Amino acid sequence: MSKTKQERQRIGTRIKEEREKRGLTQAELASMAGITESNLYRIENGHYSAKFDDMQSIADAMNLDADLISKSQNSSFII
Repeated sequence: MSKTKQERQRIGTRIKEEREKRGLTQAELASMAGITESNLYRIENGHYSAKFDDMQSIADAMNLDADLISKSQNSSFII
């Protein structure tokens, strides 16, 4: 597996974990972030590299710092 794919999967997993902690469905988070549900699905599953604007929108919808989503797993998410 390429390093890029691993990074996409790691970021997608972190987004999914935070979404689930908040009790949100993919449809709800996608709507809140202004992206399509299919794009969120692909981001969470590592099939799609999110644009910066999409990552920022996802982070804003969950009150997260977008930079923390892409950092190491030991980083804290909540502002």
